[in-house]
Amino acid sequence: MLGRFLEGFVLGFPAAATPGPFQAFLMAHATSRGWRRALPAAAAPLISDGPVIGILLIIFLQLPPWLLIVIRLAGGLFLLYLAWSAYRLFRFHDFEAIPEDSITNQGVLKAALVNALGPGPWLFWATVGIPTILNAWSISPIHGAVFLFGFYVALIGTFAAFVFMFSATRSLGPRVSRYSSGFAALALFGFAIYQLWQGIQALVLPV
Repeated sequence: MLGRFLEGFVLGFPAAATPGPFQAFLMAHATSRGWRRALPAAAAPLISDGPVIGILLIIFLQLPPWLLIVIRLAGGLFLLYLAWSAYRLFRFHDFEAIPEDSITNQGVLKAALVNALGPGPWLFWATVGIPTILNAWSISPIHGAVFLFGFYVALIGTFAAFVFMFSATRSLGPRVSRYSSGFAALALFGFAIYQLWQGIQALVLPV
């Protein structure tokens, strides 16, 4: 059980720390409105991820086992791509840049829409999240629930930390954001290797 929680927790942090449209939204919202008004937006994935997971689960339950193995391998490659992207951001991205068209009067529903319309949640759940949930659920529904709990503890916690960081001071924000991207690159690389190894094992030694 602890292993499932840690698996979700470790995946949740790089998912939150890798810069994307939703993170840019949080930065703009926090720097323009302050942490009190921006903090609820950190919980937007709890709203937007539900339909995404539901749709993808319906699709995945119709797939043959061999195709799930292929998708797991594709997920490992996708994580490698994310690790490389996070590394490039760590090295070259200008974290001091703030979007000029800062969103100033949007709430949780707007944040959820931004998150749902971005490619990140769909790619993550399709290639990594759903296969992991199905694997955990095959052992016990509790394992799947614990994985989700660990994932959202890290995801929402990291988004909340970003809100405080972005609203506190711009001088601190870029530095911490860069370190977060560096950690995200390492974490994503580790999980990419783990995901690929799990797929290769399932391919060579089918259950």
